[in-house]
Amino acid sequence: MDAIVSQPATLTGSIGVFAVRPAIGPLLDRLDIHSAVLQRAPHAELNLMTPPLSPDTVEWLQRDVHRVYDTFLSRVAEGRHLEVAKVADVAQGHVWTGAQALERGLVDQTGGLRAAVEEAKRRAGIASDADVDLHVFPPPRPLAEQIAEAFQTRIAESASAALPWAPERWQAAWGRTAGWLAALSVEGTALVPPFWVEIH
Repeated sequence: MDAIVSQPATLTGSIGVFAVRPAIGPLLDRLDIHSAVLQRAPHAELNLMTPPLSPDTVEWLQRDVHRVYDTFLSRVAEGRHLEVAKVADVAQGHVWTGAQALERGLVDQTGGLRAAVEEAKRRAGIASDADVDLHVFPPPRPLAEQIAEAFQTRIAESASAALPWAPERWQAAWGRTAGWLAALSVEGTALVPPFWVEIH
């Protein structure tokens, strides 16, 4: 990236990497619900929520978190032309305003869209008073496509409500699943647990 322009009050997120893996085995034991695990590969319990992680898996997961963190540090250092140690000083999950980020070398200047366009013109060798076209990325979807999607959603909701075997609790469960799937990329694998846990 050639230059970064930030609003003075914009929150500039720093680097922080963590992994979360809940373990609900003790809770299930208190509810007198028991499970058994047949593990055939190292660290396979990472994809389960009932057993606690083994020390080897915790160590393996921690190494992976550190690897991702170090990759972020090196890429920021390379992109901002800073020493890795200096990037590490301002990282560690800290969040700065745009003005503070400028002081720490994380952005090149403060300003809004106008300042960003002027900087782009300067770097491209375009006269500052020249007219330029601004394009939004990703491009906005056509109105007809948005309306068609809205109609499809309404039809699906109406059909789901009309099903005789779909009580309210199953509709709520489907709503949670649909929300997860909508938040995921269309590419890749979705791992959805085959059960719901409700605590009253």
